[in-house]
Amino acid sequence: MTVNASSKKTQTSKRISFPFRIRRVRVHFPIGSELNLPVSIILSNDPTIPTTAAPDGVNILQSLGGYPTIQGNDETFDINLDMKVRERGKYIKVYGENKDATNGHYVYGIVEIESLGGE
Repeated sequence: MTVNASSKKTQTSKRISFPFRIRRVRVHFPIGSELNLPVSIILSNDPTIPTTAAPDGVNILQSLGGYPTIQGNDETFDINLDMKVRERGKYIKVYGENKDATNGHYVYGIVEIESLGGE
């Protein structure tokens, strides 16, 4: 996801129509990010993709006792989780806010889920 200078951006999953488990969050910040692009992962009921503010929902990282955002420069964060989501109709959103007034920055984010099946 590329976020222009002094901008905010949200990318969203398709609607997840089954109970699931979030297994892992992987976020890669390329060299040159210089800690300018804090990213949060949001679990939401809302299908909209806001362009001027953070999306509504539960901040996954913060709800697990961590910081609300992660940021980096030339590094990858792998966060192993076992977060069960039993409600259907959820969306997972990656939200970034570029603090750099001059340069756009990009980040790669992957959220791995698996179906809870009959649980």
